[in-house]
Amino acid sequence: NPNGQGRLLIIGDSLSVGTDYFGKLQSRIERLAIWSTVSIDDKQGRKASVAAPILQKQLTSDITAIVIALGTNDIISRRESWYPQYVIDLVMKNSRGLPVLWVNTEFSSLGRRDWISRSVRFNKALVKAQARWPQLRIADWNTSFTPKTSSRFITDGVHLTVSGYKTRASFMI
Repeated sequence: NPNGQGRLLIIGDSLSVGTDYFGKLQSRIERLAIWSTVSIDDKQGRKASVAAPILQKQLTSDITAIVIALGTNDIISRRESWYPQYVIDLVMKNSRGLPVLWVNTEFSSLGRRDWISRSVRFNKALVKAQARWPQLRIADWNTSFTPKTSSRFITDGVHLTVSGYKTRASFMI
């Protein structure tokens, strides 16, 4: 019996696809029986900017909390120093004041240096955004995920192994 918390909306990218597929994220969250419904809207290659129109379309009165698991594809494709704050604020403006848990970003330490440095910038921008958006909380995947060398990342330094996705699902619940 869910305790009447309404619907949880999770918006993600390919990392969320893998987390749900390999880590059974949706069924694990449903078993917690906190929300009456859990909806995962994830798609490979999705940038955080896409969350704004998704929120505009999907935010119905039954949604009581939002998880944003985006930022990785933005880091890969956007170099501008102003971009992280811009995209975070864009998403938050469309959250209608609901609680938002944003999963921060993490890349393999053996991966591309420019992606790693942009990931640090994005994660710092998330921390600063909490002052502007009091309903924003950060799920600190970057600190929590400690792969043994590169063993939980595949060779691209972005996506995870099956073990890594299972660990991410456990982290997210």
